[in-house]
Amino acid sequence: MKLRSALLPTLIALLASLLAVLGPLPPAVADPAPAQVTGTVIDAVTSDLLAGAHVAFYADVDENGMPDGAAIASTVATDGSFDVFVPAGSVVGIAEAEGYEPRQTEVLHLVSAEETILQLDLTPIDDGTGTGTVSGFAADALANTPLAGAAVSIYADADVDGQPDGAAVATTSAAVNGTWELTVPAGKYVIQVAHPTYETWSSYPGRAPVTVTSGGSITNVEAYLQRVPPTTGHVSGHVTDQDTAAGIAGATVVVYKDDDGNGFPDEANPVALTTTDAEALWASTLPVGSYVASASAEDYDSGVHGTFTVTAGGELTVDFALEPTTPPGELGSTIAGLLTDTAGTPLGGIEVCAWTASDTIQACVDTDADGRYALAGLPAGSYRICYNDRLPAPGEWATYEMLRWYLDKGSRPFVTPVVVDGTVTTTTLSTVRLRKLARIKGVVGAPALVGATSAAGTVEVYDEDGERVAVAPISSNGAYEVGGLLPGAYRVKASGSRFIGNDEYPYIRQFWSRRYSFASATPIALGVGEVRTGIDILLGRTLLATARPVITGRRIVGATLRAGRGTWNRQVGTTYTFTWRRGTRVLSHAATYRVVRADAGRALTVTVTAKDPDGWLLSGSSAATTGVIRQ
Repeated sequence: MKLRSALLPTLIALLASLLAVLGPLPPAVADPAPAQVTGTVIDAVTSDLLAGAHVAFYADVDENGMPDGAAIASTVATDGSFDVFVPAGSVVGIAEAEGYEPRQTEVLHLVSAEETILQLDLTPIDDGTGTGTVSGFAADALANTPLAGAAVSIYADADVDGQPDGAAVATTSAAVNGTWELTVPAGKYVIQVAHPTYETWSSYPGRAPVTVTSGGSITNVEAYLQRVPPTTGHVSGHVTDQDTAAGIAGATVVVYKDDDGNGFPDEANPVALTTTDAEALWASTLPVGSYVASASAEDYDSGVHGTFTVTAGGELTVDFALEPTTPPGELGSTIAGLLTDTAGTPLGGIEVCAWTASDTIQACVDTDADGRYALAGLPAGSYRICYNDRLPAPGEWATYEMLRWYLDKGSRPFVTPVVVDGTVTTTTLSTVRLRKLARIKGVVGAPALVGATSAAGTVEVYDEDGERVAVAPISSNGAYEVGGLLPGAYRVKASGSRFIGNDEYPYIRQFWSRRYSFASATPIALGVGEVRTGIDILLGRTLLATARPVITGRRIVGATLRAGRGTWNRQVGTTYTFTWRRGTRVLSHAATYRVVRADAGRALTVTVTAKDPDGWLLSGSSAATTGVIRQ
């Protein structure tokens, strides 16, 4: 016992020396932190979030794309989004939802403590016997207003050639707000939308055949219909004696086109000829357009009715009151005067006409080199005197104002008349000064197109009331000139296309300067005879947002937010996608987003990207719109 007691201190000393040489024992090794996987599960057809979808992750150590045994992590996408922690390493994910084909991801290489974002698109199960729904809306392509009652037909397109296979599978009519919905068997379809006064719209060409899956839903089939140009209208009226109002049977009425709107018949090009019946009535059906007409009868002076417009399906009354021929010996009265410009320079070669109270022309003369005129041989009555610069040659513009009335600048029904008694007397009017018309010049440019063989474009000018007052072509070098403009404020719009063979590639229409609507366009103020240059416009191909999208909905957890598309420089024929973000993290690409707990107190943003389905125009994205979610 004494020996053991003596050795014990020695052993303890040796053990302490050994520990000093080896150093402290290493700490226990902790498991690595898991990776975070977040994302959404959506319908591959509608992009709707799939609430209740199941998401599981499996190890895939050999990276062959096949799960190794049981799931190592799983979760339920309660609102269509998920957030789960998964052990780091090589894994595959599988998403499942009732009524959908399972979706397996490619091999994911998850890094410890880092986040991976996924979007899992599930395709609805199509057993070939179920049905799906197709919905959309019909609207006027120009006014963007709903087309209530538009006929919607859907046709099978099994061979995917864009042509209907036989009779319509289903039909319906658009509601008052232009919306419609149809339920059809699963398959591939072509949709057509028709309206009596519009050209029929078809989903092909322009997009792939519509694929309907069992239980699936296709939404937002946007049908913008172009109005069919009007056809004909009906014109009728009576021819009577101006003094007695008695009807004149057998009078001849001739109708002429008046495309230039000068109010004078082109006697070489009549479009209709008729005679009045026993009731002194005449009638004619005419294509839509502008016309003038003349009436004549034995023992009467001919009468001309100024410009009238025939509208599609319209009923228009055009009457004539003819003046009896002046008996021999009654030479009539004379109306004389002087015509100058605003600087007082005499104007020769300007037409001056006397219009009767019945709205017909009694006499016309041209001013002489000194600007003087004399309308002689006028029967007793009241006359409205009109001054009119001669029509220019095609491609040119009038120098002085057209249809200027004595003592007034308005239309002839509101002009102060000149009264004569029919005797051999002369009434001298005060000097009339015609305003010189203004002009606008500029250059329209556009990006080049490889392979283009030609180009074409027009410039349109609108007055302050939004009425188009002039149109001019764009020359091959991009220059244009628009004349014939009275003093005032105007807005200028340009449009153009390039061509490769027979294929047209249009640019986005644009107002000066770099505006895309009449309301936002910059007005151009013109003075008398002013020539404004430098009104240049550069057309483009890029879709631009002129107003950012708006977020609607309650900004609280559990609520659904909706993003509007905003306003773009081309609305019709454009498709849109959405991107929701919290910080830099992408949350969804749907038009709506359901707020989750992780969003509380954070700012959510949404941006909209516009695309041209035809691929000619360049895509563009809006500025982001931000909304803060309440705690």
